[in-house]
Amino acid sequence: RRLSRTPRPQGTRRRKRRRRSARPTRWCRVDRSRIARVVRARRSAGMSASRARLVAAAAMAATCTTASSALASDAGSSSDESGAAVPFLTAPPPGARPHARLAFVQLLTRHGDRTSINPLPMETREQWAHLLPDERACASMTASAAPHPPNPTLLDAKREAAWHGQLTTKGVDQMRDTGRALRAWLVERGGIDILPPTLEEAVATDAVKIRSTSTRRTVQSAQAMIQGLYGVRNATPPGSGVAPSSALRIEVRDRMDESMFPNPGMSCKRQIELMKSLDGDEVVGAAEQAAWSRKTLAAVRDRVHARNVDKRRRQREEALCELRAIKEGAAPVVTSAGETLGVTSTAVTSTAGESTVGDTQVEPVPTSAARGELPPHLERDPRPPSCTSVWEPLQARANHGLELPEGVTGADVALIRRAAEVRYINRATNAEGAGLTGGRLLRELANEAAAFAANESRTRLSVYSGHDSTIIALLAVLGAFQGEWPPVASTVVVETWRVGGSGRPHWSSR
Repeated sequence: RRLSRTPRPQGTRRRKRRRRSARPTRWCRVDRSRIARVVRARRSAGMSASRARLVAAAAMAATCTTASSALASDAGSSSDESGAAVPFLTAPPPGARPHARLAFVQLLTRHGDRTSINPLPMETREQWAHLLPDERACASMTASAAPHPPNPTLLDAKREAAWHGQLTTKGVDQMRDTGRALRAWLVERGGIDILPPTLEEAVATDAVKIRSTSTRRTVQSAQAMIQGLYGVRNATPPGSGVAPSSALRIEVRDRMDESMFPNPGMSCKRQIELMKSLDGDEVVGAAEQAAWSRKTLAAVRDRVHARNVDKRRRQREEALCELRAIKEGAAPVVTSAGETLGVTSTAVTSTAGESTVGDTQVEPVPTSAARGELPPHLERDPRPPSCTSVWEPLQARANHGLELPEGVTGADVALIRRAAEVRYINRATNAEGAGLTGGRLLRELANEAAAFAANESRTRLSVYSGHDSTIIALLAVLGAFQGEWPPVASTVVVETWRVGGSGRPHWSSR
């Protein structure tokens, strides 16, 4: 701001010129005028002013670095605390309703820390083995809460022995901490105590309901949370005579019926079309370009892409061999992974990040042997990975203190995370996209609360164990997504408060 040139009234003191602050200066790599043009273009296209400002601010933050980040880079920092777990905190009661009583709580949570879903080429199981819970710990978790129906088909079942995307001991501890915080709030705090004090009473009264997506890490996260809420129980040995009903049930739905997946099975074609259009926006490209301008991150992307291309070409060759064998009536082909290929080969993999976990699991794609055709996804090489796909394993390693690829620092992890955030801010702030991704989950939450208000349910705590994409989808449809990627073990709490003894419920969302 320029100083005023008007004469200073007599008797007033001259304002001292402030010294410049020694705080780090933010240096932007993208021309501010270009961002301003994007905002004006979006406003002219009908975008709300708030959404235009949010997207522009996200793009600006993604393409900026600070002097402090540079110092961290020079120091070789290998951790990024902003991606770590967050503690569970409660909000004060609604001030406008001093006599209201908390009656029903719905808790949507992201699972705890995990291994990489799409590991880097340099990652191995041995690097993660000491961080995975052993069989005894897994059995102990099942003693408190067990999936229903028993032994459900999990989307990551094939990865169970491989270690990809599995809950770590650190993740177990994080979810137990969340459970302990819930106990202090809903069981032990005076004037609240809406939950029974023991697990047996909770089972008998149906006070606690648990839902989980069909992945092992979300099921185990829910189990660990119940351990924190009601204590760790010893595993029940076979033939002990203890009824399986002594454990809470975890509802695990078929993935096509799962409201916590933004687009289960990629079944919504309009959503796919809309996401592709939004991902092609200029702000998304500028944010990713800023991340790839770091030579260390670009080198990691190139190695991941080379690995993906090599894998796709091996699959293509194996599928061609299968087609030739079928046409010639020869014996089945055994792949390099030891699998026997048949008419409906299922050699389908994905390199997407966790934010699309509901989208990456697709139905087996037949090789169309009768038509002599390859599956469409095998006809071409994969595209270079997005910032999300590269950031996901880097963040997982940083959260566990594992060594990052050569030259990659904590500042690099923060930069590429921000680029991933811009992509999902751009998606979440689109009204149609938000309704398609989070509308089904919001409706389920509303119907569940309405059933409680109508005295049709005895449940007092309803837990939804999901993913970062689940939280983003819900906050987006509520118009509450602020642009920060949900850390592991983060939660969204919806509370139903009752006014008076039998008055109508009063809603208070946190």
